[in-house]
Amino acid sequence: MEGFYTFEPGKNRVRLESKIPFPHIDKLLIARPRTTTKEPGGILSTISVPDKTLVGSLTMQWAEYLKKGSGEKASPLSVWNELIKTGSVPETLSELNQRFEGLNDLPEQERVLKAVELYGNLFQEVEQEWEAYQQTEAGKQAQGLPDAEREAFRILLSDPKGVFALPSDREKYYAADLKEKLTAQRDDKQKLEEALPEYPTAMAVSDQNPENIKVHLRGSHFTLGKEVPRQFLQVIAGEDQTPIDDQHSGRLQLAQWLTSGSHPLTSRVMVNRIWRWHFGEGLVRTPDNFGKLGERPTHPELLDWLAVQFVEQGWSIKELHRMIMLSSTYQMSSAYNAKLAERDPENRLLWRMNRKRLEAEAIRDSILAVCGQLDLEMGGSMLGVENRKYVTSTSNVNPVVYDTNRRSVYLPIVRSALYEVLQAFDFADPSVLSGDRTHTTVAPQALFMMNSKFILENTRVFAEQIMHQTHLDPPEKVNLIYERVFSRPATEEETSRALEYLKLYRGELDALELPQEEKTQLTWQSLCRVLISSNEFLFVN
Repeated sequence: MEGFYTFEPGKNRVRLESKIPFPHIDKLLIARPRTTTKEPGGILSTISVPDKTLVGSLTMQWAEYLKKGSGEKASPLSVWNELIKTGSVPETLSELNQRFEGLNDLPEQERVLKAVELYGNLFQEVEQEWEAYQQTEAGKQAQGLPDAEREAFRILLSDPKGVFALPSDREKYYAADLKEKLTAQRDDKQKLEEALPEYPTAMAVSDQNPENIKVHLRGSHFTLGKEVPRQFLQVIAGEDQTPIDDQHSGRLQLAQWLTSGSHPLTSRVMVNRIWRWHFGEGLVRTPDNFGKLGERPTHPELLDWLAVQFVEQGWSIKELHRMIMLSSTYQMSSAYNAKLAERDPENRLLWRMNRKRLEAEAIRDSILAVCGQLDLEMGGSMLGVENRKYVTSTSNVNPVVYDTNRRSVYLPIVRSALYEVLQAFDFADPSVLSGDRTHTTVAPQALFMMNSKFILENTRVFAEQIMHQTHLDPPEKVNLIYERVFSRPATEEETSRALEYLKLYRGELDALELPQEEKTQLTWQSLCRVLISSNEFLFVN
């Protein structure tokens, strides 16, 4: 191997580096760069070496190019090659090279430098011609100049791996102040890149090489029947179907079929689920089953009408929400009517709005909001595992990820390590598909609201906030708690009972050896915990 290196006066240290193991090196030759001519002397000996520092790698690029093309008559530098080889230019010159015709009339010591000057002018000329050509209609889409000889010079100029390409070690030839400026700019760039938010990504599928498969007799992959083309079930789409072409797996066609305006189920299923989210029960009370084993709709005409409106409005979920929420049915009170309850005890005809308990996510977010702890930051993910790198195991999830005040919509849902707050309040099993949630009222839910770490930590913060309202007297503090928990002021009776409760609780704490401030904090925290655990907080009327 060989290379160029600029030595400084005095001692120099040469370090050899390679990305691969070095072969055995037993000899090292340090010599002046070799000339491009085999014979010593020649026309190059008539000129003096310029008193300038040469860039070794750039000089090497030129040396290799000139050596490779020294015998090629089609080379754009053929005149130069002939001049170096014989000391004179060819007698017959192309139209573009006519400018070199007078070199033979000059003294030998002037020919090389004059040739360099003429080549510089020629390169500049070709570059300007290319820029002008690109501004014309013919040149806007052109990949090169129409004249082959001029195009050869343009390629020599613009080739990214050619003689004018910037060498990989170019930075070591920069001035010291430029190196410092470049380093500072790179540091700034790195900081900006590190500060960039992560782009949202989603898992997706793509068609590779679609293939038909054989029928699995009795469901066994060991017992195969005949090969069948990819298409829909005959019982649904009939026998007269066009097989899917070899360029598609069928996913796209399935999606188009499902979202077709003429499909009888997709729009109705979606409308029913949105209705269920608003009213607690769907128009079809088996949202996962619209078949014979499922329940009949309580309002079939309403379901059909909403489905048609949903499709006609471009499948807009927002428009459907608006339509439902502006209806008189949605705006009904949950007040009880004994006469109507006798005729329709299950409220299937929607004579009132059902009283509903908050769902697990809403319970958690409401507690954080009431206690002034809810983080309203938008976007991002709490799961620190990249796509396709997660293995279903509790060891892959650090429970600390749940110790956050972000809204519940941003919490990771990990099947093998579900968050305890969600588990306590009927969160659906994420391991299976489910269009509905169970509704239970069990003792562990009350115990969770009174004793869980989540409740204790947040009500402690809530109590400290109330204690710091030193300009308020106890009745006003009680009223403030009611306004934050129930969004209404406390009645006189509620205020009286709350003050009596605080007095009794503080009396119990006085028997303990605790700092007075801690006793006060525990007293107010107890009241906050009781109110947050009440039905009025957990249920929506």
